[in-house]
Amino acid sequence: SPEGEAKLIPEQYLPWKLPEDVDFVPTGVAPLSKSEELKKRVEDIFGQGWTAEYDTMDTFVDSSWYFLRYPDPHNEEKFCADDRLKKWMPVDLYIGGAEHTYMHLLYARFFTKAMKKIGLIDFDEPFLKLRHQGMVLDKEGKKMSKSKGNVINPDSMVEKFGADSVRTYMLFAAPLEDEVMWNEDNIVGVRRFLDKVWKLQEKSINIDESDNKIKILLNKTIKKVSEDIENFRFNTAISQMMILVNAMEKKEKISAVDYESLIAMLSPFAPHITEEIWEALGNKESIFLQAWPKADEKYLQDEEIEMVVQVNGKVRDRLMVAHDVTEDEVKETALESEKVKIFTEGKEIRKIIFVPGKLINIVVV
Repeated sequence: SPEGEAKLIPEQYLPWKLPEDVDFVPTGVAPLSKSEELKKRVEDIFGQGWTAEYDTMDTFVDSSWYFLRYPDPHNEEKFCADDRLKKWMPVDLYIGGAEHTYMHLLYARFFTKAMKKIGLIDFDEPFLKLRHQGMVLDKEGKKMSKSKGNVINPDSMVEKFGADSVRTYMLFAAPLEDEVMWNEDNIVGVRRFLDKVWKLQEKSINIDESDNKIKILLNKTIKKVSEDIENFRFNTAISQMMILVNAMEKKEKISAVDYESLIAMLSPFAPHITEEIWEALGNKESIFLQAWPKADEKYLQDEEIEMVVQVNGKVRDRLMVAHDVTEDEVKETALESEKVKIFTEGKEIRKIIFVPGKLINIVVV
C-alpha cells in the first residue's frame, strides 16, 4: 500500500502469473517494476497506489553467474566468447564463508548445470576447489555485529599500526579455515616483527660468502613458505619467516642476497614495507616483478642429524652424526657407545640393520 502495508494476494487470483510486458535492459530497478499490466492488475485488486513486491529474487541468485561474465565483460554479442570460456573457466578456487555452501554455492552450481544442459557451456561444476575462511570474532570470542557494538573499524587499526601490520596479523592469527580472535594486543607482536625486518637493512652488506647456518635456515624457509602459500597455510609461513628474522638479527652482518630473498618471501604478506626496502636496496623494478626465490637442495640437509641406536629393537642411545655419514661409520660409533656396550658385551652380534638418516638396530643373542 502507499503507507507500506503488506497484504497477501487473495486466493481467487491464484495462480499469480508473471506479466509479459517486461524487458530486461539494466536500469537499476527490477524489470517487474516497469510492467504496466502488473501495475493495473494490482490496483484493480487493492486500489490506486498499491504496488506489487518487485524484488523477489534472492541476492545469491543475482550473483550466481557473474564469474562467467568476468572473462569477457565487453562482449556485446555473447556473455562470453568460447575461447575465453575455455581459457578461464571453470574457476580454479572459490574462497568463502561456510554458510555459502548452501547459499551462493548452491545457486551457482544450479546455474552452471542448467547452462550446460542448454548448451551454453561445456562444464557442470563452476569451481574446481572450495576453501572456507573463518569468521573474525571479538576478543571475547563473540561474532562481530553492528547490533552488539563490537565491530572493529579496520581503518583505525591501519592508522594505529599500519596496513602491513594489520594485514600480516590477520594472516598470522590462525589457519585460514579457523575463526580469528581479534586481539589488538597481538598486532603489536606482528608490528615488532616487521620493525625487525626493517632494521635488518643496517646489517645487509654485499659479501661473497653467507653465514652457513643462515644459508641453511634461509633455504629451509624458502621451501616451507613456498609450500605453505600453495596450501593456504599463511600463519605457519609467517611463523617460519619470524624464525629466520630472529636468527638474522643475532648476526653482526648478513648477506644482501639473503636479505633480498627474505624480503621477496614477505612481500605477499606485507607489500608496502617490502617494496620500500626493495627500493632502498637499490633495485629499480618493483619487487612484485621479481622471480620467486628457489630453495637450493644442497642447503636443505641438516649438517648433523640424530641417529637412533637400538639393541634388539629397543632404544639404547641417540647419536648426532653428519647427514652424509656412511653405514660403516655409524656402526663403529654405535658399537663404541658406552650405553650400547652394556647390552652387547659378551653377546654375539647376529646382524646390524641400518636405516639411513634414522636408526641402526644391533641384533644380539
